[in-house]
Order: sequence, then structure tokens, then C-alpha cells
Amino acid sequence: MSTLEQTLQSQTTSDPAPNKDFDCEQWKQQKHQELEETFQQLNAATMQVIQNPDRFQAYLDLQASLPALSVGNALLILDQRSEPVTSLATFDDWRDQGRAVKRGEAGCKILSPVNYKRSDGSESTSFRVSRVFDISQTHGEPSPSDPVSAVPADQMVRALFSQSPVKIVADDIVEAEIGAIYDPESKTIRVHGKLIDAVAIDVLSREMAIATLSLQHDEIGRDRITFAGICASYLIQKRYGYESIGFDSNKIGNFDWPSDPIAVRAVLNDARQAANMVSSRIERGLANLEHTDTAKQTRKPSEQSR
Repeated sequence: MSTLEQTLQSQTTSDPAPNKDFDCEQWKQQKHQELEETFQQLNAATMQVIQNPDRFQAYLDLQASLPALSVGNALLILDQRSEPVTSLATFDDWRDQGRAVKRGEAGCKILSPVNYKRSDGSESTSFRVSRVFDISQTHGEPSPSDPVSAVPADQMVRALFSQSPVKIVADDIVEAEIGAIYDPESKTIRVHGKLIDAVAIDVLSREMAIATLSLQHDEIGRDRITFAGICASYLIQKRYGYESIGFDSNKIGNFDWPSDPIAVRAVLNDARQAANMVSSRIERGLANLEHTDTAKQTRKPSEQSR
């Protein structure tokens, strides 16, 4: 049974009962139609994004700014909204945060997971269509927002190096133009030893993403892992305030994309998951550096007083 078919069948159990004044059957049909149309829109948006380099990069930019957003919902939002997106929430969630959606604003359709029980008592997950609004579509008390600033390059390099899932060794046989390469046989990232920090961030984040995917998915082909790693590196660098040096959106057409939109989203999800996992490692590395620097500053007065 397909995901769509399973989702449509689950609507009778997952949706709350409508008001008794409504035509129940008509209401169900409207919900089913809306869900089917949203899946069709998602599939069309999926295939469009891999045919247009600028649109593909716009998708990556959106995914980088909202890493918790699923691939499917990022594609849906990109398809519905041309204006920048910074923070998304439902009508009720904005209300709970003390903000109100402006009159006349149209929300973006997304697919929200819903857990339900089948007739045999087993549990499963389906989807329903929800609507979200960007903060620019709301008004209320000013929202505190810190300007995004790049993490210092030297800290990024040290965080990446210290938190790699595999060994990193200097190897000048690796050409400077390539920068670094993951060797799956030895589970080692070999890096050219004389790279400037900006290049080191680019190639280390790329190869760490590739290593992460290689260690987790034996069944994924090398070309797919490499492409996902390049996209993941873009996402990682964007999140930390850097522009990717090695990414070229014009080369997306060189990748052998599947013809099935679900399979395309699986490739995009590889990149998203790898980026999120490497970002978690970076956060740990940065926290460790901050702790170390704080400890050093605490020791200095004591050492000077001796």
C-alpha cells in the first residue's frame, strides 16, 4: 500500500470529528482531496527543484535556515512562497507566542504527521494538511532575534577536527584542489596539510558528511553519497555563516537523479540528515572549546598571583 493510500485511509481515525452541523461525508471528501492535491503538488515541486540550479540552491538555503523542517515541507514551502522565510508556526502557535496572523494572510500548506491506530490495534503514522505562517505575516510584540554571525574560522576547523566520526590525517598526496578525501577502506579522512581555514571548513565538512553516510548506509552508492555530502557541506557552512567554496548549483544536472519524486526526496534527505549529524558534532566541539577557553581564563589570575 502506498504512503498516500495509507494516509487517505487513516483520515477517518486521525481527524477529529467535525461539528454535527457539517456534512460529515462532504467534509471527509474535502480533506481527502486536499491531501491528495498536496501530495501531487509536492511531487511536482520535487521534480522542478532538480531541474533548475537556482531553485535547487534556494531549496538548500531554506533547508539551511530551518534545519528542523522536513525535506517534503521545505519543498512545499518553496513552491508556495517567494518571499524570504525566517520562522514558521501555525496560527495557534503564533497566538500562544503572543503574536497574531495578519488579516488576509495565506498560510503555506505542509504535511503534518499524525499517529493513529489501525482497526487491528496496531499503530501507524499518516499525514494531514496543516498551514503555517512566517513571522513576517504576523504582528505583535517584537520578537528578540540575534543577528547571525559566523563562528570564527579557527574554531570551526578545530571543532570539525576534534569531532570527526573517523580519523583525520595529513596527506600531501591529496591535491590541494581536492583538499580532502574520505577513504572508506581505512575509515580515514586524508587532508592536504596546508589549507587555509575557509577551504579546510569546506572540505572537512564535506568529507565528514560523506563519512557519516558511508558508515550508516552500506547500500547507498558512492555517487549518491558524494553528491549528498557536497549538499550537506553547503547546508553546514550556511548555518554557521559561511559561503561554500566548492558548491556549484549548475552541476546538479550532472547527478543521475531518479525519475521517482519519492526517491529524489530520499537523496535530499541523505544530505539533510548528514548535515544535521555533522552540525551536532560541531556544536559539541564548539562547546568543548568554550569550556576549555573559560577554564584557561579562570586559571590565569591564579597563576599570576603565585
